[in-house]
Amino acid sequence: MQSQATRFRVNGRATLCSDAALLSPSAVEGKPRQPGILVGIDGAYTQCSKACLRSHLWDATRFVDPSGLPKATLNRSPRVSAPFRARPSMLRPMTANAASATACVWAFAEHLLSAAAHPRWLDHPILQAARDAGTLFWMNESPSTRRVAVIGAGMAGISCARRLTDAGCQVHLFDKSRGVGGRMATRRLQWTDRDHQPQQASFDHGTPGFSARSPAFAQFVEQPGLGLMRWQPTLAPGSFQALGGLDLWVATPDMPALCRQLLGEIPITLSCAVDALVQEVAAAPAGTTWRLQSQGQCVGEGFTRVVLALPPAQAAVLLQPHRPNWAVQARRVPMLPCWTLMGVAELQPEAPSWQIAWPQRGPLASIIRNESKPGRQFMPGFVHWVLHATAAWSQTHLEDASEQVLPQLQAALVDWLGHPVSWRQTQVQRWRYASAPREPASSAERCWWDAGAGSSSGLGVCGDWLGGAGVEGAWTSGQALAAAVLA
Repeated sequence: MQSQATRFRVNGRATLCSDAALLSPSAVEGKPRQPGILVGIDGAYTQCSKACLRSHLWDATRFVDPSGLPKATLNRSPRVSAPFRARPSMLRPMTANAASATACVWAFAEHLLSAAAHPRWLDHPILQAARDAGTLFWMNESPSTRRVAVIGAGMAGISCARRLTDAGCQVHLFDKSRGVGGRMATRRLQWTDRDHQPQQASFDHGTPGFSARSPAFAQFVEQPGLGLMRWQPTLAPGSFQALGGLDLWVATPDMPALCRQLLGEIPITLSCAVDALVQEVAAAPAGTTWRLQSQGQCVGEGFTRVVLALPPAQAAVLLQPHRPNWAVQARRVPMLPCWTLMGVAELQPEAPSWQIAWPQRGPLASIIRNESKPGRQFMPGFVHWVLHATAAWSQTHLEDASEQVLPQLQAALVDWLGHPVSWRQTQVQRWRYASAPREPASSAERCWWDAGAGSSSGLGVCGDWLGGAGVEGAWTSGQALAAAVLA
């Protein structure tokens, strides 16, 4: 509204309309327009006016002469082939940038309304310029026309993908692993019991459980149907004391189950490590799209948006050609490593009464009795240990072989328990990117999103390293990025 500080925004979906009753109020000199553009309003709200104020949109001293704006001839039928120029009345109260953008948009709308519109209007220089500037084809874009590639099927990526899918976007997930969940992981091991019978044990060797501190995440985890259960484990004597007590959530029957539940019907390509993003200028109306490559082969194309839900070091590789400044920031985020031991052992007569320990010294950060968690397999006479080494110890031994790490972690458990352990089966896992800093990379940004026009248009990043440590931080970041994509 001219000369007013208040700004009002209306978002909706545009379709062509030929209903005479709806078009009659728009008649000019008794002649109705055919067809018209019908806009269904999805939302209407006030909006910050700083952009209009800073651009001096209503400053008459900055207005430009419309005669200096470009003109062109539209490819119409012979009877309407006269040169076209944007109406001066529409351009008068605008600055140069706003007037140029309006000329492009008005040219598109004027020709679309014409009954003699020719398919070659898509190649018109004005419309091509508007498309290249990002002012065309996105204005009336509905969520269903947004094809989004989400790279990374951990909590951040799945959280983002689920919200986008529920909003109507076409989403496809990609992950280098054989399953979803990322660090919400469960490993299964084969072992033999005392009678030499084969058995199977499962270990949550990634995230053992997670808390819900924010109201939004607490509301999410309390939804029915997610398969989540509360876990309030007994803490071992001599452990670091948990602030506010231990009130955790675990997914059942294993930790990836929550991500599988959220994934639902969303298509996904597993065992696919995307190592390059390529922008392509496609024929209108698609405009600029993204192609995903793995080892030089195309694994997906035609995406209008790309979401990177990866550890920062891995995201930096894909960001470098398109947003080098983001790549630099991502490389500065210190993701911490972790060596993990999983093992089945015979339960000793002096079996501990606790379920989790946080040692105050030594190489172990946590000791967990996995069989004590809700919904986990329990076999009388045996305990399922999960040991997480400290970040400092893991960093020191990051490149050590598994055969070197295993006995050291076994010895650390014996030292904590004070008695020998009779192992039935053991295995170690190295998490190179195990945990993010407890504070996000930027307190003001829970995600990165570039919706502008250029070589990084439609590119976004999310993860626990942006949203805060843990499952809650990953979920928060994914939700924030989905909201930005849909805005």
